[in-house]
Amino acid sequence: MTVSASSLSLGAAQAEATVVLRNLGPGSATWSHQTSASWITATPAGGTLPAGGSVLVRVAVDRTGLGPGTYASLLRFVVGAASLEVGVQLDVPPPSTPAAEVFPVSLALGQDDASATVDVVNAGMAPLHWSWSGPGWAPVEPAGGTTAPGATTRVTVTPDRSALSDGSHTATLTLDSDGGTRTVALSVVVASPAQLSVSPSQVDFGSSGTTANLTIANGGGRPLTWTAADDA
Repeated sequence: MTVSASSLSLGAAQAEATVVLRNLGPGSATWSHQTSASWITATPAGGTLPAGGSVLVRVAVDRTGLGPGTYASLLRFVVGAASLEVGVQLDVPPPSTPAAEVFPVSLALGQDDASATVDVVNAGMAPLHWSWSGPGWAPVEPAGGTTAPGATTRVTVTPDRSALSDGSHTATLTLDSDGGTRTVALSVVVASPAQLSVSPSQVDFGSSGTTANLTIANGGGRPLTWTAADDA
């Protein structure tokens, strides 16, 4: 049996996360879960996986009754005498203070994705004042603002591909706020339009030639679909 993650960090706002259990063995396996933390629940709580099977397990946390601070515990998936451990951590902000979280924490834009969105969440009990910083080719709109307690503000990241060469580019977007600093990992694939070139531009068969070679090239970053036709 394998588990897709060895740790889960839910910050101050996230209520749940998921892991995947997989049975890589030749036979079925019966599993259950254990934890000493009353604020962690796993659904489903157990079951039987056939050979090659998998199951998505929802790990939820309940901050009710927890005082301010950081809490960490282990969630164990038990299979016979063996167990797989997943560390679970959450934060509870002090009262009357803002607490910043961002979702998702990573963005991957393919060559046809013009933009992506990130949610700024205020998990605290006071207004959250924030602003974004990052490379000039990855502007965030709005670049700053204020989010009320318990509220969410959605921002849009729209890369300027005209300033980038073909290929994959990465950057870190940083949220600075009075409720903490958070980061979002950004990757952007750039592919310029297909660009046809043919060489040579003229062929001379002379008095006896019957064949000649032309080279068709694509100078762009996207696939080139082409056809050839003649008028003689």
